[in-house]
Amino acid sequence: MNKYLEDAKKFLGKATSTVVEKSGEVYSTAKLSLKISKLKSEAEECYKKIGEIVYANYKGNEVSGDEAETLCAQIEKIYNEIDGISAKLAEIKGTAICPNCGSEVKKDSSYCAKCGTEM
Repeated sequence: MNKYLEDAKKFLGKATSTVVEKSGEVYSTAKLSLKISKLKSEAEECYKKIGEIVYANYKGNEVSGDEAETLCAQIEKIYNEIDGISAKLAEIKGTAICPNCGSEVKKDSSYCAKCGTEM
């Protein structure tokens, strides 16, 4: 009977550890995914402002191109941050990111299932 209880304790201990670990992974991936969504919204705002500048110039309102250049640099910075977060997400999930199309690919895959790029 004692052996049975010891085995049950070990099993429950391992199961609890696994649940805690997995819940931590879920929390981390949700947090990182939310950050990516926020960054994409920021990029969309920059695109919108660039569009307004282009349209103002089209209508003959002289608008400085410096603001558009600054916004483009901001977009580049945002997408670099998104790439870093995506890499962290892939690491947590045990996947890789295709260097060509950005899709998640199984870590042991030789080629991307979406675009065929060699991994």
